This record gives sequence, C-alpha cells and structure tokens, in this order.
Amino acid sequence: MASLNRPIGEFYPRDIVRLDVKDKKLISLLLANGSLSYSQFGKQIGLSRSNVARRVTLLEEKGVIVGYNAFIDVSKLGINTAFLLLHTQNLREEKHQLLERISRHPAVFSILELTGKYDTLVAFYYREDEEQDRICEDILTLVIPRDFYISTVNILFPPIDYIGELFPKTAYSRINQEDGEYNADEHDVKILRILSENFRTNKVEIAKKLGISREMIYYRTKRLFSSGIIAKFQTTIDPFSLGLEPYFVRLKLSRPTQRANLIKFFSDTKRCNTILSSAQEIMTFIHLKSHKEFITFENKLVSLFREQILEYSFEYVLFQHKLEWFTQSVCLKEKNRHP
Repeated sequence: MASLNRPIGEFYPRDIVRLDVKDKKLISLLLANGSLSYSQFGKQIGLSRSNVARRVTLLEEKGVIVGYNAFIDVSKLGINTAFLLLHTQNLREEKHQLLERISRHPAVFSILELTGKYDTLVAFYYREDEEQDRICEDILTLVIPRDFYISTVNILFPPIDYIGELFPKTAYSRINQEDGEYNADEHDVKILRILSENFRTNKVEIAKKLGISREMIYYRTKRLFSSGIIAKFQTTIDPFSLGLEPYFVRLKLSRPTQRANLIKFFSDTKRCNTILSSAQEIMTFIHLKSHKEFITFENKLVSLFREQILEYSFEYVLFQHKLEWFTQSVCLKEKNRHP
C-alpha cells in the first residue's frame, strides 16, 4: 500500500494500462463505492474473493488505483471552499518551487497547473470572509501574479464511471443533500481525517488509535455518511493511466436559473469527478478519451445551452501538486470548536 496516495500528476505522462472485461467491471464498482468488501465485489463480477484481491493489487502496482480517499463535504461542518485562479507566467522550474511553498499552507487542499490565461488553480478552505482575505493575501504574497480571480464555490460529487456504465445501478449521487451544519465532535474529526487518507483502514486499527470500540467506529462512520459529510467512498483512479485527458471547464452563466439543468448534464456524463457551483459560474473537472470526444462533448454542450452560457473555457490540466480533502487546518478548526 506504500505506492498509494501520491499526487496524480506524478504519473503523467505514462503508458496506458490495458484492462480486460473483469478489470473494467471491478473499476466500475470501485468508483461507485470502494468501501465494499472483496467478497461483495466478487459476487457482482463472478470472481472469488482472492481473485478480486489479486486484481486490486495489480491495479495498484500498475498505477491505476492511486488511493482510497473518502471525499469529505466540509460545507456540512460550516466550512467554505474557494478557488483562486492565478495568471503567473513563471518559468516552469521557478513555478514548481512557488507551488511547493503554497502547498504547505494548511488551508490549501488542491493545486493544479492549467493551460490558458489562468495557469494555476489553488483551492482552499475557510470559515469567515476575513479568513478568506488573509489566506488570499498569504498566497498572493508568495506568487505575485499578473492577474487573479477568486470564487467561492459549492462542491458537488456526481456519480462517475471512467470505464462506462457497466454497473449503472451501483452508481449513486450525493448531490441532493439537505442543508444544515453537522455538529462533529473530536472523535468524528479524527475519523474523517483517517478515512480521507485511506477509507479502507481497518476499523479495529482506527478504534485503537481513538481509544473507543470498533462498534462505535462503525456507528460514527455510518452517521457521517448518512448526514452527507462523507460524500463518497470512491476509489481514486489515475485517469491518465486509462488514456483519459483531463480538462477544467468554466462556464459563466447568463441565466443562473438554468444552473440545475447544466449540473444534471455534467453529472449524466459520468466523466466529471467534481462539479463546482458559484453565484454566476459552474466549474467542473472532466476526463475525455480523445480530441474527437472533446469536440463532440463541446458541440453538445453549446447546442443544448447556447442561450444559458455567456462564455466558457476548457483548460487542459497539466499537473496536480496536491489533493487533500480533509486538511490539517480543518481538523484544527473543528478541534477548537469542541475543546
């Protein structure tokens, strides 16, 4: 398991991994709900538990499976998410050093290098507007960009299946969750931190770390999932290894009332691992197989929503420097709220 949880960008570019039908079905199930047991996967695929375990190990070794990261919806904890888009135009070597320094900021949970005018995306968590301003100032002091743009976003987690709808009934969406802040205590926070790093961590091991019973770990995890704080137990797949091309899509809306239809459109593609919604925009990360598929997708998007979209852009994702769904700063914020 030591090979897991590395930044996806480390794997690019790489050779495409060839999969047989059983592997494709297994990945489809892992994307739908990676928390199931190998025996449960085996029953749906027609394989023994040991065969499933062997295939999972091989997919890890080949770099297809890169982690088991529970997606945490921090908005349920009263925490906001912001995207800071930077126009840097630094030399690549210098830029990598700058982004490495930014990645050490405790509030930053993701950094991406992109094509286009805004060549860097920094995503971070904050609770109050004053904190957002302070974090932006910290980052802008390090980078000193030519231009920047910031947007507060709501993160949605649609069903995803890079392989195809092999098991469409197993895909599920956490988009339609009830609003309201969840009062997580210190044990909940510790559980979320562990599961965000590896949701397949043995419950007995978690119980020993926290000093509570295994039954309580199961109970708390179930409660955190049913409340929507744990948005997904989705196995993290390296899309590059499957020959997919990643794009960051930004849509500025002329008619915000059509937001729900656009979100459904992106969700139904099964290629968007996250969808982000702000006051005037929708953003998403989509993975496509080829330039031809890209053109087809763009044409369909424009033809269906021409009147609703004021402007849009597709930016190619060059590199991912960081992805940490439940940062140390979130843990500290929650711990301070529950001393």
